[in-house]
Amino acid sequence: MKKNLLVILVILVSQVNLYSQNKYDTNSVDGVINATYDILSGEAGERDWESFKALFHQSAKMGATILGKDGKRSFYGFTVDQYILNNDAFLKKSDFYEEEIGRKELVFGGVAMVYSAFHYKFSEAGKIEARGINCIQLIKEKGRWWITSLIWEDESENNKIPDNLIHK
Repeated sequence: MKKNLLVILVILVSQVNLYSQNKYDTNSVDGVINATYDILSGEAGERDWESFKALFHQSAKMGATILGKDGKRSFYGFTVDQYILNNDAFLKKSDFYEEEIGRKELVFGGVAMVYSAFHYKFSEAGKIEARGINCIQLIKEKGRWWITSLIWEDESENNKIPDNLIHK
């Protein structure tokens, strides 16, 4: 009996350590969204990819819709690890500042849907290169919030971010 209790205690302690590795606030939807922008933004160099991955549920998916020159949208889906692989080299050599400029959030129990309007720049004081919307779904599990899906689309001439989504 004592051996079983010890095994359970070891498992619980290891799980607490696993979930406390992330130095960002995962107890609130706001904390997870802010951490996502914080980790990706900054001067050229290493990003804290371990903390980034710790924001996402193990089965999370990411993706982007791209508007082609022909006016048709294409969807490109990938895993969190694929996102890191595809963006790590760029972020090591280039400044990148993505900032939330507005948000609409709906939470129902342990499920959240967030439309997060953003813009990004290639220097902190530089010009805005593009704007768009991150569509983020989260779930609350094991006492914290996890991103399960993050899909974005950049703004275009015929697809503007609604005014009511941007902070004034």
